[in-house]
Amino acid sequence: MRRARRRATTTLATLVALGALVALGACGGDDSSGPLPPLYRIAGAAGTTYIYGTLHLGVETDELPGGVLDALDASASAAFESTVPASEQSLFREATRLPAGEKTLEALLGAEAWAKLRALLPDAAPTELSALRPWAAGTAIFQDRFATKRPIDPTLEARARDSGSTVIYLEHWRAQVDPLNAVPIADGVASLLQLVDGIDAVLAAYAKLRSAYLGGDDTRLWQLAPEAGAMPALGTPLYQRFIADRNQRWLDAIAKAADEGGWFVAVGFAHLLGDQGVLALLERRNISAERVR
Repeated sequence: MRRARRRATTTLATLVALGALVALGACGGDDSSGPLPPLYRIAGAAGTTYIYGTLHLGVETDELPGGVLDALDASASAAFESTVPASEQSLFREATRLPAGEKTLEALLGAEAWAKLRALLPDAAPTELSALRPWAAGTAIFQDRFATKRPIDPTLEARARDSGSTVIYLEHWRAQVDPLNAVPIADGVASLLQLVDGIDAVLAAYAKLRSAYLGGDDTRLWQLAPEAGAMPALGTPLYQRFIADRNQRWLDAIAKAADEGGWFVAVGFAHLLGDQGVLALLERRNISAERVR
């Protein structure tokens, strides 16, 4: 299997915390006392629970200030979005591919846009790339530009397991993939065309997003997220299905973790912020989270 096919299938794993997570060795973060990415603390009677917003692409775990890893190490249990067990890898791969009977991605895009996509992913086997759903091809572009050796989500999970912490998942991987696959193919093609045509601006915005993340600027992070392709635009059906609805489904488990104490909950940062974010939903249950600086 060629390298780009591997990237195309593991891209979703990284971008939305899916896929078989490779067990990585524990690594030490930056011990400086600089600003922290979105890390929040809930102080309960039974102990402290941390809620951390990850950035799935573009940041090495080694770049994180030590406070993030300290919070994880201080927790007896950890929760992450999801994983794909080995027994479901083929189902996951199939979910990234266009349905039977659909035109190929090459035919859907047209010659000019297909050539641009191929130029962005020069190592991709054309037949493999052309079989992907538009969203999977789009995320492959981000993976190609922003892949890291120690991405945050799998490295934190491996560290938690290595320390003996209990690790759970908030949902089945289908809960992440199904909203993407519910988008009509024509709409997905339109979004991919927009990405390919405006790739320089999107990648520049993502670079700014990365800086805001490492700089601990949650306000700027939230503002940049749609422009940088890190989350669907607010008010769209996809935002509702992919972000807001999933936040609601996670809420009972996260509230229970806050009540028990001793938990480290790590989800994509876009799930934490905004009026429909996890932090706002917890506040409505009278569970207050303090920003860790």
